[in-house]
Amino acid sequence: MQSFGVGEKISILDESGIFTIKEIQACKVRIEDEFGFEQWIEKKFLVKRRDISFEIVQVKDDMSNQNTKNVLKINSIPEIDLHIENLIKKHSNLSAHEKFILQMDQFKRFTNQMIQQKVTKFRVIHGAGEGKLKSEISNLIKSKNGITMHDDNFANGKVGASIIELKVTKVNPLH
Repeated sequence: MQSFGVGEKISILDESGIFTIKEIQACKVRIEDEFGFEQWIEKKFLVKRRDISFEIVQVKDDMSNQNTKNVLKINSIPEIDLHIENLIKKHSNLSAHEKFILQMDQFKRFTNQMIQQKVTKFRVIHGAGEGKLKSEISNLIKSKNGITMHDDNFANGKVGASIIELKVTKVNPLH
């Protein structure tokens, strides 16, 4: 079993966010989330955080490169493809959680860029896999006023992309 220390930043299995350990007991730990809310959780659900060094992970070119799949298509709406191989060159050394965190970070950056540019509609390609990425994006969108999300296209009966629509005057950047 992993050992943890008070003040250490950790993650929780199957949840997004960064938590800080406030108190440790035999099997449970009192943690605080980014918003200051505290809760008790069993140690078996905690994971030590390991920052992803951008010296190790080479992020592919930003939207300024017209050859990437993450750019505006002619006569189309802006889109971002969150498949991990489209975001970084070397990803085999990353855990599933690290890949997920990177995908969510790229989604937030892209969405904030669309908000700043006052783009009212864009596509997010999240893949049709198990749906964790789509589910977390949907939960984030639902928590914000002025943003809606709906399914875009289907692949083998599953949804692999979503359309995000903004009411620009009501939208605050994602955190």
